[in-house]
Formats: sequence, C-alpha cells, structure tokens
Amino acid sequence: MAEVRFDGFLPDDRANAFDLLSDAHNWPSVLPGVEAVDHVEGWGAPGGRCRLTIHVLGRRRTLNCEMVQSERPHRFGYVAREEGQPDSYHDCQFVEVAGGTRVEISARRDSRHNLAGLYDRFLMTWALKRMLNQQMHSVSTILAERRGGASDR
Repeated sequence: MAEVRFDGFLPDDRANAFDLLSDAHNWPSVLPGVEAVDHVEGWGAPGGRCRLTIHVLGRRRTLNCEMVQSERPHRFGYVAREEGQPDSYHDCQFVEVAGGTRVEISARRDSRHNLAGLYDRFLMTWALKRMLNQQMHSVSTILAERRGGASDR
C-alpha cells in the first residue's frame, strides 16, 4: 500500500478549517487539479457521496467518493474510487494548536503489481505530496483573506 502523510498549519480555528476542507463544494478552490465536484448527495455524513473530476499527472480522472467518517470539527474520511484503479482512502484530522489548527492528512492507495505498482508507489506518491503542499498554501491564503489579512505562508 502506498501512503502519503502530511501535516500543515492553518491560522484559523479548528471548526473553520474543518468546514472549509470537508465541504466538497470548496475543493475546486482549495485542491490543486480539481476541475469539478458534482453529484453531491448527503456529503458531510457517512454514506454521503460526490463525484470529483481532477487533473493529475497529465490525465483527467473521475473519482466517485464516499464519506466514511465525519466527526466535526475533529476529523473526516472518505474513499475515492476510479474505474480500473485501486481505491484510495483519505483521512483528515484537525488538532487545535497555539495560533490555529494543525491539519494531519493521510492518503492511502493499494498498490498494483509490476510496473503499475511502481507508478502507484512512486509517481502517484510524489504527485499527492505536491498536491497536499499546494492545498495547504491555498487554504491558508483563503482563511487569511476571510480574516482580512495576508497569508502566513
């Protein structure tokens, strides 16, 4: 299984950070490569679903996502499914710290065998890390703008 873990700091309270990141409607503005989120039904509670269209590594991908865990403002998790690919599991936790919120994100994906497995373990892992870094910068900027100040990052 290929896994990416990322910790980032957001200069806002935990509830605001949770609300921004957990709402699938916000993803096109905070997640790099996300082109669209549609067919949102019951998102925010376990069993909720949405369809995500994302551009990764030069390819447009359509993922069907299902919320599997949601405990506002502490954590949420979902599974993303793409036809012909292993499922990926995404978890996001929010921890109050001095001056804001530490966001702990993990993304796991079963690895395939042979050359496809190398792609899963290395190239997709690199792409996920890059996207998560960009995401934290985007979210930090959005939260700072909402407060009327400049981003800390």
